[in-house]
Amino acid sequence: MTQADAQHRHDLGRRPLVAAFAVVFLPAFVAIATWSLVMPRDSGPDEPSHVVHAAAVDRGQWVGAPIKGFPGFTLVHVPAAFSYLAGIEQERCFQSPPTRPASCQPPWLAGSGSVASGTYTGRYPPLYYAVVGLPTLVSSSLPAFYAMRLLSAVASALFVGLAGAVAAVWSRNRMLPVGILLAVTPMALYSAAVVNPSGLEICAALCLWVSGMVLVREHLDDPPAGLVVIVAVSAAVLALSRPISPLWLGIIGATLLAVCDARAAVALLGRSRLVQVALGSVALVTVLAVAWVLAVHSFDVQRGLVGLPAHASALDVLRASVLREGTWLQEMVGIFGSHETVAPLVTYVVWGAGITTLGVVSMLLGRRRDVTALVGLVVACVVIPIALQFLHARNLGIVWQGRYTLPAAVGIPILGTVIVGSSALPSRLRHAFEAGVVLAVTVGAFLAFAEALRRYAVGIDGPILFVRPKWQPVGGVAPWLVINLVATSLLAGALWWTQHRSANSSSILVGVRDAPRDLGDQGPASVE
Repeated sequence: MTQADAQHRHDLGRRPLVAAFAVVFLPAFVAIATWSLVMPRDSGPDEPSHVVHAAAVDRGQWVGAPIKGFPGFTLVHVPAAFSYLAGIEQERCFQSPPTRPASCQPPWLAGSGSVASGTYTGRYPPLYYAVVGLPTLVSSSLPAFYAMRLLSAVASALFVGLAGAVAAVWSRNRMLPVGILLAVTPMALYSAAVVNPSGLEICAALCLWVSGMVLVREHLDDPPAGLVVIVAVSAAVLALSRPISPLWLGIIGATLLAVCDARAAVALLGRSRLVQVALGSVALVTVLAVAWVLAVHSFDVQRGLVGLPAHASALDVLRASVLREGTWLQEMVGIFGSHETVAPLVTYVVWGAGITTLGVVSMLLGRRRDVTALVGLVVACVVIPIALQFLHARNLGIVWQGRYTLPAAVGIPILGTVIVGSSALPSRLRHAFEAGVVLAVTVGAFLAFAEALRRYAVGIDGPILFVRPKWQPVGGVAPWLVINLVATSLLAGALWWTQHRSANSSSILVGVRDAPRDLGDQGPASVE
């Protein structure tokens, strides 16, 4: 291949990648941003503490000083408006009881003077906080707080957009975008919308699952450079997101190794300088992430609100941990605020039915190795939270939440669609499932958003049709409901577009020769 041919191929690849990215990123960002701008300030899980840490990191206080008598807390100096006490005061008025709407919130604290403030997330890795804390350097106003949320939304939506672009540009599996849609639960959108690193962790993991699967299942012969870079970047960001993130990175890596051709992977590593650099970079970042966690004692956190009796036996602790599993599963779909706002029943039914159906079909039609990997991943998502909670319950109480498992759990629908998309499932059944998921997920996600907004507008026991809200976001209730419905519909439509684009457009599959219309019907295409 001449240099001119190589440049032409690079230009062809870059244009569809950017276009596919934009098509998915824009509605993903708007869908997340509606949550960011509508939810009351400091209403996100642990949001007051995360805001303090973000403001401190961008002022050079990466950890802060331990506070005697307050385990897990560190002391930093931040503008008074972003202090922990100011945030808690704003949150407590409607947190307890949850029947109270957000109209009780006090006015935003004026002034930019620095005050001493505690935070119980001060030992978390600083990457996420360095990004979202930037608006605090410019202003201490309420718009600066919402700008922090919007930066969080942008960072997370970037990885959702990259996942969709990878599916459109480099995958011939028409089912993969359906897996992305099922992976983006309302809890994932909500976590990405508030000041909390869970959203970035979940979305970076989603991108790694998608790009990693496309790499090991379809491009081990000659992977596109862009795909390798996306895999490496998403893995690195995941590793640096939260203290437990390296564990999820290890589980994702182990699953990818389990479903790939080991000899082809070893051969690729031996001959590709780019893959060697990418893998070495991810390994180095992971080592640094683990070193940070160990050096600053990142797992020294605040004791949970749900404690255990001092006389509780090991069996009592295990039972309490196991009984939380149902709540964790519910939280992975969506429980908002301070764990008091549940989504409508239909939302849980949509995600439960969609992922269960996908899992059953995968086990019936998949190869033994793939099914084993899927079962192993499901078991890991169930057992690891129970084990970690059991080990730390006596010291910390019940602290685990469902969103903590999502970086690994989003791989279940991704791997499921990889298996089903490579099987002999009749096209008619596949198309019916795809259409059902697109419609049901759109409805389920919108209803979850509407319920969360209703809870803050009229209280958790308020009227279903909240036409006369006691509290409402800027602009009123109705416009935000419409914007969220449109954005959620466009996100589902964008992923549907990538699904058909990947199968029907030969020009977008750059570097692939004679790509079949359906990977499951004809097997993998050859790569130049």
